[in-house]
Amino acid sequence: MLKVKEAVRKCPIMPAPGRVVVVRKAAREASKGGILLPETAREKAREGEVLAYSPAGSRAAAMDARGFLRYEHGQTVLFGAYSGTEVDIEDKKGEKTTYLVLEEGEILGVLA
Repeated sequence: MLKVKEAVRKCPIMPAPGRVVVVRKAAREASKGGILLPETAREKAREGEVLAYSPAGSRAAAMDARGFLRYEHGQTVLFGAYSGTEVDIEDKKGEKTTYLVLEEGEILGVLA
């Protein structure tokens, strides 16, 4: 079980209480029929990987019935197309990564 502090260490953004930091999965490059889509026509992915989670309120309120945090580092979550705030951050190598900061309520579900 990954603790919140451990997950935050791997992410350059420390989320405020009640927020989740996610990286979007890559968008599909081809349609179901096999037609290659240009980058401008691709739909943004509506799922992503959780990097950090900061529960709102008490830690006990952030637990599910089994005693685990609702969201953990590495989980794949679903969210709306226009949910959250995108933040671009460059690392030391000059590579830009886009992070998505979501409110807990904007997450529609967790993929098993």
